[in-house]
Amino acid sequence: MPGRVRFLPFDSGIFDRHRLGVSLELNPEIETRIARAQALAQWQSTLSDYRSKGWVQHGNASVVDPVASKKSGKTFAVTACIDVSALDVVDKSGKSVVVQGRPQRQRYSYQVEKAPQGFFVTVDTLKAEPCGA
Repeated sequence: MPGRVRFLPFDSGIFDRHRLGVSLELNPEIETRIARAQALAQWQSTLSDYRSKGWVQHGNASVVDPVASKKSGKTFAVTACIDVSALDVVDKSGKSVVVQGRPQRQRYSYQVEKAPQGFFVTVDTLKAEPCGA
């Protein structure tokens, strides 16, 4: 089984999506610089849905403890805790749409591929589980 390593592309910008707090105003050009395939389609669909509802984001999320395991060739399995304690999303009336009791740190898993242009998230199911504090 391949070893687990700290995943440097998290620190070099691949997860700007989380550094920007999964910004509802995220520019589609930014999305295409960090994601492809299923992940790109998923992010675009989710953000489009949020925008159509008039939701506005306040604050940012941050990436904590990213780790990657090489799956094969240029493909990596990546997990990271996303700290959402400083992030809120509100509807048009200003009421929070964040689920009551949401875990402040959530672990996500991604598939990341290395391409000549850099690292790209290619699979993101948007399924989270709580992280340790």
